[in-house]
Amino acid sequence: MGHAGEQGFLSMPLAAESIHLFAIALWVGMVMVSGWFVLDRAEVDRPKMSAYLDAMSNAAMVAVTAIVATGLYSAWHRVGTAEHLVGTDYGITLLVKVVLVVFAIALGGYNKFFGLPAAGSSAEGQRTVRFVLRLEAVAVLGALAAAAFLVSQQPPSAM
Repeated sequence: MGHAGEQGFLSMPLAAESIHLFAIALWVGMVMVSGWFVLDRAEVDRPKMSAYLDAMSNAAMVAVTAIVATGLYSAWHRVGTAEHLVGTDYGITLLVKVVLVVFAIALGGYNKFFGLPAAGSSAEGQRTVRFVLRLEAVAVLGALAAAAFLVSQQPPSAM
């Protein structure tokens, strides 16, 4: 589990990291499957699709809430100060990750409040939701790449 496991198997950092990774897997999976496979079908039963999209959106919101909460805890635990956030490679990489996650959350918010209602009533709305989900997928994949780079760096709190 990377840096989170340094304090032992039964530690708060490891629990936060485990929840964080589980929630990321759920969010990325939902976005990828929905944007690239489910909404790619030519003929769609609109009421069933609307019910699916609402359920997916609600589950994604729960996952994102867990990601933000555990991410804030882990960032505070590993970075420590604002100086470390902007003055180290680890902090800058973390900021890049956060920007990508915030962008993906904003796209999900757009879909939640504007895209999903339109998708339930028109094919154009469904295409818009699919396009926004695909953008969200690219943003979360970028955040995953930044996270992969983070685990190869020493956190400022460990220096």
